[in-house]
Amino acid sequence: MDGLLDLNITTLYLALKRLNEHRYVSMYYSDAEAARERSRIYYRLEPAAGEYRQRLGEEYEQVTLGVRRFLEFGRS
Repeated sequence: MDGLLDLNITTLYLALKRLNEHRYVSMYYSDAEAARERSRIYYRLEPAAGEYRQRLGEEYEQVTLGVRRFLEFGRS
């Protein structure tokens, strides 16, 4: 993303944990098939995630509009 968003791994996993707690994401573990392989965690978006994303998008648009109006107010 051209360096616009730089997440460290801890932040990412904390976000996934929170999304899982709210049931927007489900997670499951896979067992390693070979001794040298590590177990993996897989995440899946749940249907509620779409509704949550929609709400966040609407909130974002409202905040963005408010900031734009504020910045334009100083120019007039």
